[in-house]
Amino acid sequence: MVLDSFVKKTIKRVAIVGCGPGGLAAARALKNEQCFDTITIFERNNHTGGTWKYSPEKNTPPPFPSVNALEVDNTLREPELHSPIYANLHTNLPHSVMCFHDVPFPEDTPLYPSHAHVMDYLSHVAEQENIVSLVRFRTLVENAEFIDEAWHISVLELETDRRYTEKFDALVVATGHYAVPYIPGLPGLKQISENKSIELVHSREYRQPNEYKNKVVFVIGGGSSANDIVREVATVAKKVYQSIRTPTELSRQSISLNPPNVQQVALVKQFSDGAIQLEDNQT
Repeated sequence: MVLDSFVKKTIKRVAIVGCGPGGLAAARALKNEQCFDTITIFERNNHTGGTWKYSPEKNTPPPFPSVNALEVDNTLREPELHSPIYANLHTNLPHSVMCFHDVPFPEDTPLYPSHAHVMDYLSHVAEQENIVSLVRFRTLVENAEFIDEAWHISVLELETDRRYTEKFDALVVATGHYAVPYIPGLPGLKQISENKSIELVHSREYRQPNEYKNKVVFVIGGGSSANDIVREVATVAKKVYQSIRTPTELSRQSISLNPPNVQQVALVKQFSDGAIQLEDNQT
């Protein structure tokens, strides 16, 4: 529901949280209107582009299991939030539908660009249109409250530990989705996480297939990330098992392309020391 008082209010000061693709698009649209006194973008990292900025570094691993983001979110305490993008990632859409309508990708861009191409494009737009002048880098928004017809934005400067609050007429939240991994509470998962009898990795922390050379790898899931990881890891792993709860057209197509060392298996029944028991009683 939108308050009548808010609709009638003259908006002059706008805050945007995040300078990834969403925040950049919002800032660009607002800036082009030329009717705001202040547009301020708060960005916790030291760059624009959001998740498209590849980093070989990894975030602090989530707990296993992890079913409530409000209880396990440790990202606010990270000195820097690293992107979940892996080294060989390419888009699954052609660049012609991923760009601003009036700023195409360079002509020599591959039809399905790499993360580096996308990052270069976003950085170019931010620099060319001077969006970067609106950004307060390394500034974390800790709280936002709508009080007395204004947004009170409380922030932390990560380099100085200085905290302050500013008031704005409107707020755009462009922080992206799914920063905190969801890891279901499968029987035995917590125990093997504690005794480390099986190495546990969420796809957010996957970067390079060579980390799994000559290993036996078990992948749970049938989405885009899981299918990409299965194909990459299979090039170096001894054996790859994949467990999919609900097969989709995407997963079925992916299965048809898998190499011989990839095997589809039943759902996980439980974990035990160094082993995974399946619902069809195989181990």
